[in-house]
Amino acid sequence: MVMLISMLVLLGLAFGSFVNALVWRLHTHRPIATGRSMCVYCHHQLAWYDLIPVISWVLLLGECRYCRKPISWQYPLVELAAASLFVISYSAWPRELFGPYELVYFGLWLGAVVVMMALLVYDLRWLTLPDNLNWTFVLSGVLSIAIIGTVDSGLVFNHLAGMAVGWGFFALLYYGSRGRWLGGGDVKYALGMGAWLGESRVLVGLLAAFYSASLVILPLLLLKIVGRKQPVPFGPFLIIGTIVGMLYGQDLIAWYQQWFLLGEA
Repeated sequence: MVMLISMLVLLGLAFGSFVNALVWRLHTHRPIATGRSMCVYCHHQLAWYDLIPVISWVLLLGECRYCRKPISWQYPLVELAAASLFVISYSAWPRELFGPYELVYFGLWLGAVVVMMALLVYDLRWLTLPDNLNWTFVLSGVLSIAIIGTVDSGLVFNHLAGMAVGWGFFALLYYGSRGRWLGGGDVKYALGMGAWLGESRVLVGLLAAFYSASLVILPLLLLKIVGRKQPVPFGPFLIIGTIVGMLYGQDLIAWYQQWFLLGEA
């Protein structure tokens, strides 16, 4: 168990570092698979010992080795967050990790976590969910349906219905408000969210997204840190909702049924 957790931490740190590089390369239209990493200020190519997740940032005291400009807190935070999500996903995984299909399904989820992390960082920084990342996430959701369908074919319709519910809800908000309430990227993301969560858990995910958004945005409005007309990214809250729905959705549904439905009988 300790060995497995250690491997997940190391994988999460490595993929967190990849997320940091990925979002910057996408934003600057640089090739993803080729070219060396470089400082965003002085453009000096970075050596391998400058790129060790978290450790390099700590040893360099948060500064570039070559120009001494500050390195954003984003880098270690994203790396640590990815490692934490890898471990949490394993610890809270709602299915039995037994058999090749279940292992592939879990591995695909970890890949989806990496894509979601990239979407979250990109939306926080540049207020958009880029199509190439969004459609990659949707594809991961479609593949998840294919995999889970080999284990239980009855779940296929449930997850296709989840796609319809997620997309339909956000499409209604988007087209009904003519894009004033949320962006088109949120509508596309909802397809992947519904594919992963299925019909019932997507409702949990949507509630978690809106509740978490309220807990963050309302205090910012009251404190006048953001204005009423200032755009606020909603993608990060959708991602939180997806993770909550995937890992804890069934438990939350069971809790709700126990305390609010069965309690009335």
